[in-house]
Amino acid sequence: MARCFLATVCLLSLLEMVSSFTMHRKDNVAVYWGQKSSISLADACDNDNYNMIIMGFVTNYNTSVPNSLVLNLAGNCGEGMSPCSDLAKDITTCQSKGKAVTLSLGGGSLPPWEMITLNSDQEAKDFGNMMYNTFLGGSVDDPKRPFGSAVLDGFDLDIEQGSTDHFDVFIQTVRDASTQNHDSRWYYFTAAPQCPQLTGQPYGNLFSTTPFDALFVQFYNNDCGLDAWPESPWNFDAWNNWAENDAPNNGSVKVYIGAPAASGPGMAHYVDAQKLGDIILDTVRKYGSFGGVMLWDIYAAKSNDNFDAAVKKDLNESMIPKIGHLRRSVNVGDLLP
Repeated sequence: MARCFLATVCLLSLLEMVSSFTMHRKDNVAVYWGQKSSISLADACDNDNYNMIIMGFVTNYNTSVPNSLVLNLAGNCGEGMSPCSDLAKDITTCQSKGKAVTLSLGGGSLPPWEMITLNSDQEAKDFGNMMYNTFLGGSVDDPKRPFGSAVLDGFDLDIEQGSTDHFDVFIQTVRDASTQNHDSRWYYFTAAPQCPQLTGQPYGNLFSTTPFDALFVQFYNNDCGLDAWPESPWNFDAWNNWAENDAPNNGSVKVYIGAPAASGPGMAHYVDAQKLGDIILDTVRKYGSFGGVMLWDIYAAKSNDNFDAAVKKDLNESMIPKIGHLRRSVNVGDLLP
């Protein structure tokens, strides 16, 4: 009975390790959540296949328009900046399981375009301080915070329209606010460019001037998408070269394969789980910057025969060459005294 209990503890510990988030790993699965209400954040966090939940989106902000910040989580929260007490509880519960929960800025939309507009460095500083106080570790008792005292783990940029002018100042301001507040957390900054957008709009020179923790490169809706692999114009090698040589924090930034979790509108160049598994294995072996897979989105994954489970399995199996025979031969009994 004692051995059975210990075996259960070992298995639960291993599952927690697999589903928790650490940036340096190569087997993370990040997923976008929030644009439908059929899967709660609590249910998303109970899924051991996911390491990072990206809540989407903050869609609008313009300093010239009062109260212009818009948090759009579809039916999961009220309109604008309404209090979301249920989500606040889910966020802290999710983090207690070792998962990261971040908030994405931007997102795709139909005309008229919704955009986050920063017209000057001063506007970027104001925006950075406001976002730090509203969603991160500042002013946690402010009643205007939609998630109350819950503190998110960072921000993601999914800028589909406009530009990212002055976003470098926004990011640095958040970092500075954290330091000035003696905040012990490290807040993640990620971005989700489309695969042709290593240079040019909308990100401009942001990737050459500003350190990011990870990029979730969208290998879909473009000719360099997943179904081009392994031939050009598939271009993970260009992103890896940037990560290892040209990024301000080269050698530490991670590049994820961004993949649609099902076929359908806005998810062109989708590949099935078997082909994505082949791409993952090839990418893990070739590129040191590889950090895992980003899925758009959690609802598509569930509807597509739990696509996330196949992706996580492929990532786990891709790690086998890294630890050789230990991965293949170890059993729970070997871990017991």
